[in-house]
Amino acid sequence: MLERLDTARDRNEGVAKHEECYRIDLGKDVQFYCALFGPKRHLYFDRDLGLRLAEALDRALDFDDAEPDSYDIHMDGAERFSPGIAWAFARCRLGHQVAVLPLPLGRAPSGRVSVTVGNDTADLFFVTRESEHVDFCRSVITLENANAEMFKCLEESAFPALEWADNV
Repeated sequence: MLERLDTARDRNEGVAKHEECYRIDLGKDVQFYCALFGPKRHLYFDRDLGLRLAEALDRALDFDDAEPDSYDIHMDGAERFSPGIAWAFARCRLGHQVAVLPLPLGRAPSGRVSVTVGNDTADLFFVTRESEHVDFCRSVITLENANAEMFKCLEESAFPALEWADNV
């Protein structure tokens, strides 16, 4: 997850979070917030990793709570409370493609996944590795019918291995 957050920052991509992400249960009644900032944080993350992760999340924008109609989502045969996925769903329904960076707990979803909120279903991108990050950015070019200006904003993210030459 930290690698994906760092990559998004390096490529000037926006990252948003919901305060609920800090309340995620990591198991054994330990919330993510306590693992990052609590007195026993050294038991969960090595010092540098914990600091880098806390800093990356601190820099992420807090998204607007008013956008999702519901925080209850249905995915992979299960219903769950997920403000982050519900927000990404709402943005996608408005025509703005958003990738979800899931916490790597257990079997984190990856790639394109069908998500239902209420009676509405949409495919969301879950990005857990570089190839999915690139695939998501390339899909945005198609899904949002990117014009030249938008393509210029996406080119580094969609084609990170290409060398670009001016005026060619």
